[in-house]
Amino acid sequence: MRATTGGELTLLHTPQRSEACKVEIIRNGTPVDVTGRVNSGNISFSADDRVATCDITFEDVYPAFGTTASLSPLLTGSSYNSPSALLWPNNEIKIYFGVDTLGSDATDDLKLAFHGVLGDRITPRSTPGGRTVSLRCRDLAKRLQDHWMKGELIYGDEDGTAVVAVIQGILNDCFTWDTSSSNYKKLHIKPAMTGTSIDGCDFVVYPMKVGNCTCWDAINKVIGCTAADDIGYELRYCFLPSGDTSTKDSAGDPITVSADGFYLCLVEIDQSNDSNDDTISTSTDSIEEHEVTIADDSIRNDIWGHYEDRFTHEIMEINRRDEVSISEYGQRTMVIGQDDVPFIDTHDEMWPLLGVALNALKDVPATDRFTTQLMYHVEPNDLLGTTSARLATGSTSVGITEIQHMFSPNGGPTTRQVFRTTFTGVRDVRRGCRKRFSLMTGKDDLSASLGENIGLTAPESNSVWITDNEGYTKTVLRVAPLPALQVEYYEWKWAIEGESVWKTETTDGPELVITGVPAGTNITWLARAKLKGGTR
Repeated sequence: MRATTGGELTLLHTPQRSEACKVEIIRNGTPVDVTGRVNSGNISFSADDRVATCDITFEDVYPAFGTTASLSPLLTGSSYNSPSALLWPNNEIKIYFGVDTLGSDATDDLKLAFHGVLGDRITPRSTPGGRTVSLRCRDLAKRLQDHWMKGELIYGDEDGTAVVAVIQGILNDCFTWDTSSSNYKKLHIKPAMTGTSIDGCDFVVYPMKVGNCTCWDAINKVIGCTAADDIGYELRYCFLPSGDTSTKDSAGDPITVSADGFYLCLVEIDQSNDSNDDTISTSTDSIEEHEVTIADDSIRNDIWGHYEDRFTHEIMEINRRDEVSISEYGQRTMVIGQDDVPFIDTHDEMWPLLGVALNALKDVPATDRFTTQLMYHVEPNDLLGTTSARLATGSTSVGITEIQHMFSPNGGPTTRQVFRTTFTGVRDVRRGCRKRFSLMTGKDDLSASLGENIGLTAPESNSVWITDNEGYTKTVLRVAPLPALQVEYYEWKWAIEGESVWKTETTDGPELVITGVPAGTNITWLARAKLKGGTR
């Protein structure tokens, strides 16, 4: 939950107040205020989807605005489209909200509520009753989702590299060309994961291929390979206020935030239910459109984990159950297989994952949905206390899973200002991301745990025998080549079958030629790449 002052929190819980918003489009670093043209908008944050979205519609009625003041990006004669189109892909949008006492100017203290990038959809539309321009956009993660990593690179060290350092390294490699802003590409660790050494970071990365995917997928893949994602850590753009010192960089050094903004954060989700972040009450808040949905289709209270142990290579199976849930709803079994979590391959990793899944799925997820006055300070995974009988879950708190801020500062079709927030949550507990569990198959293709790591044995390796006239062979050992810019040399270890002597050799390329071995001789061999900078 955002930090607020006592006065600000009081205003947020006071429906009778002044409200305002400001909408800016940032073109080439210069903001253009288009608040007066806003018809309506909707900002959405979700625990299941870590990328926030916004839909917003601007009034563009003709002839009131005509051609010279149209927001349609294809009308070059408009003042808004000089020196270039304003509502155009890659420009940014910022939306601010403000609240103040009734009769006061709420624009005096505006708070940033959304920072996104245009391009998902820009739709000028004409109807018999008027003309509008609509936008659909994502937060700053769009830049990472739009950047494709061509080819594969190796990240991580044989001794283990802190996951936060690997993520920052990928971001740096993806956006070396962009020196204008660091907001979207600088990682902030909040609060538990700091440092770049194994001693300073709970999660480390061993050599793994990353690439041929988007930058966003790559950094989330790195989180997934350490099991951090599965046991309660997540990457998302979080709001940090000016002067905030709660985060650290990938080197473990404290960051002092220079300006209010949304920053890429690796954050640990609080899964405790001991205390509420804030309380909703009819004595202070306007509560309307309340509903509760009760369903049991997602209940799982008997969860099994299958994996091949990283060290012993034994096929392991462990189980966590909730006896209270089983007694109430019957046994509902779920299997998490190695296909689902290929990088979780120890008891110490699988056990807490089963606990997270059990906590999220063990009881009826009575979904509570209610609308209040605008409350921009609440975030996904916050736990809100409820003292109102109209919140008919029969519970004392709601773990927030989705937030929608709806705004219509200039009235819209009903000529009435609208600033409302709709919360969706689950009674009594913080759930975190539940959607990923519904996608798990329980399959156990154990080879999945080997495909991404660059270890001693290369999965794509092969050998070729070329026989000469004397019955001897030239044996060619090959491995799938790694990017030349990262490889210093290849190391080989091989032995003739039946002999106990291993021979070692080094080559510049991914191929080793062995001569003078009788035809039909079997050779056992291993290979690994020595990467520049010391990793293998």
